[in-house]
Amino acid sequence: MGIAAAAFLGAAGVWYWRTVPERTQLSETKEALGDVIYRVRCSACDHEFEEPAASYVAKLGREGMPCVKCGAPKAWRVGEAGDDPAVFRDEIQAITTTDDLRISIRTAQADYDRLAAEFAALPEGADPARRAEMRRQLAGLRAKLQALHIRWDELADGGH
Repeated sequence: MGIAAAAFLGAAGVWYWRTVPERTQLSETKEALGDVIYRVRCSACDHEFEEPAASYVAKLGREGMPCVKCGAPKAWRVGEAGDDPAVFRDEIQAITTTDDLRISIRTAQADYDRLAAEFAALPEGADPARRAEMRRQLAGLRAKLQALHIRWDELADGGH
């Protein structure tokens, strides 16, 4: 009995020490994703919802993560929260000239650059709620820029 117990404890010790890098990596990933929120869409029911990135990673399986509406494990990340260019569609469609569009693109890019610099300057361990809000704002500005560029393509092709 003593030999079996020693063999079991030895095997447990080997397993523990061999998985230290894996556990460390999971912990570091969770910490790095602490203030990131993903936009997730279920392919089974087409429901779209937001999920903290660390939670998404923990719940993700081979078929996706469980949907909060239907429960099917068919939900996949489609972007960061707030980064859907469709949100700006009506606002952007009101721009009818390339000159006005050029001004809008410059303004949005300047806003993005300013906020990105402010975000990059945040000290290590800054308020997680502030970091999350700034990430959300950056994602919104990226989406707006993408919508503006889509509109540019429409106007350049002669479509209105």
